[in-house]
Amino acid sequence: MVMFDLAVVGHLCIDYISINGSKPRRALGGPPTYTSLAAKALGLKTAIISKVGEDFPKEYLSFLAEKGVNLSWLKIIKGAESTKFLLEYYCGERKLKLLGLAPKIMEEDVPRNVKFSASHVSPVAGEIGFRAIRKLRSQSRIMTLDAQGFVRNFNNHGYVNLVPWCDFRNLGLVDVFKASLEEIRLIAASKSLEDTIKHIHGLGVKVVIVTMGSNGSLISNTDNGAYFIPTYKQVNVVDSTGAGDAYMAGFLQAYIRGENIAWCGCMGASTSSFILENFGPSKFGSLKEVYNRAEKLYTLVEKVF
Repeated sequence: MVMFDLAVVGHLCIDYISINGSKPRRALGGPPTYTSLAAKALGLKTAIISKVGEDFPKEYLSFLAEKGVNLSWLKIIKGAESTKFLLEYYCGERKLKLLGLAPKIMEEDVPRNVKFSASHVSPVAGEIGFRAIRKLRSQSRIMTLDAQGFVRNFNNHGYVNLVPWCDFRNLGLVDVFKASLEEIRLIAASKSLEDTIKHIHGLGVKVVIVTMGSNGSLISNTDNGAYFIPTYKQVNVVDSTGAGDAYMAGFLQAYIRGENIAWCGCMGASTSSFILENFGPSKFGSLKEVYNRAEKLYTLVEKVF
């Protein structure tokens, strides 16, 4: 039986990033990129489960392989195109446009005879089917899920708007659920944030993570309540793409080792801070560097409820 610390599931992407009206620059993107590379930098044995088209740049695959990410379960689909996004940042706001979409990740795309300490399910456009997630659950000690790809709708021009998410089957399978403040309100819009988090816990989710960009994050655990995790402020923000994905790498590095939930959040916030300092997936902190920033954040953690 093959063992991995972490599987990251979702589409690798080709991103075109524009900041404050600049000409879009192409970059390797998608949650599997940022989460897996950050996890490798923290010492985790990491694999990707994804699909791309024949148009996916070979240098991107070489880059991931050279960094030690296992690509055995990445499928290049003949005749298909890869998932592509235009990301336009202006004054801290982001506008997202879908330019291309790779085929869905199905149950048969999940490898057999493999066990994972953790599997992180992170779709960008609803590309992961329920049966694939259910199969991953059976092979994973810990299952985490990012809401973003399940609450996105794309108009005729490809631009993204958020829609309510009412299919809770996936939540019954996961241990850790992550969503932005805007995304989590789509689950129970009429309730307070505390009530929404308790509702998600009631579906069987042990840990709920709510990210709030530069305002930090909130982590709630069924065992001992909720904590506010600040962001690491001493960085010059260049590009925020992938920060939330890197957060999950840092969080999981600590969580799979049984660390307390506040420390896990600080590891997530610390890991994400390194992504902000450069364009695209070009800088990831070492374990020592991430620990140093996390220790500073840990002194600022606050119990919320």
